[in-house]
Amino acid sequence: MMCGPSVVFPEELGQSVPLTEEEQRELLYVPLEGEWGAATRNHECQRIINAIDQLTTLDVAVPFALPVDLQAYPSYCTVVAYLTDLSTIRSRLENRFYRRMSSLMWEVRYIEHNAQTFNETGAFIVKTAKFVSDLMLSFIKDPTMTDIIPLYNTMKKTAFSDTEDEDDEDDDEDTDTPGTSTRNRKVTHLITPLISLNLSDTVNTEALISLNLSYTVNTEALISLNLSYTVSTEALISLNLSYTVNTEALISLNLSYTVNTEALISLNLSYTVNTEALISLNLSYTVNTEALISLNLSYTVNTEALPH
Repeated sequence: MMCGPSVVFPEELGQSVPLTEEEQRELLYVPLEGEWGAATRNHECQRIINAIDQLTTLDVAVPFALPVDLQAYPSYCTVVAYLTDLSTIRSRLENRFYRRMSSLMWEVRYIEHNAQTFNETGAFIVKTAKFVSDLMLSFIKDPTMTDIIPLYNTMKKTAFSDTEDEDDEDDDEDTDTPGTSTRNRKVTHLITPLISLNLSDTVNTEALISLNLSYTVNTEALISLNLSYTVSTEALISLNLSYTVNTEALISLNLSYTVNTEALISLNLSYTVNTEALISLNLSYTVNTEALISLNLSYTVNTEALPH
């Protein structure tokens, strides 16, 4: 078989030869008609790049301008499946990464989706992410737009019209300004007046996934003949979880205290129960540790006051 003069073979069998620039261009995807609207992909990519450059000069886009710092928020990549930000989208537009406009719009929506996944519902950062995503999508859908600032000024009046009133009613001070995470906080469940003959107090912690979560239950007034207190910790997956139960006043004839720890999988879990006042005729204390799989698990029960 005769080969043309343009065919190049490697010097040794098993080696390879680099592609020429022309051969590389031939392998690139060529957009079909309509995949980028009426314009070409090159035109639309440059138009949207210019819009991102404008948007990142505004304070509203600062939390989404660069990738999340995983040194500061190492749990982010364990919660968010598809990481993205405005600089990543811009770089992909420059490299013509997106074959279709629909692929670009899909990734833009993930700015809002990731904020909703990692932060608390109703947090200001979530509202801001939704605004930035909606702003970008509105700009992308209108091929006649070349300046995103007028659109920003129009949309922000509607998007943030009720934000100040909602922030005044919000007890969480950390959500007043945009940020990457609102999970590093202390949650206190005060149940001092819960004095009853038949008390059922349940804390569902399936979504308590955090790098540093402090959850405290004050049970000084939990004095009851029949107390049922349940903590569901199926999703308590954390690098450093502090969970404390103060049971100094748990003096009862029949106390049922159950901790479901089937999903307590952690690198360093500290779980402490203070039972100095657990003086009872019939005390039932159960810990289900079937799934306590950990590299370094610290589980302590102080029973100094338990009568022998």
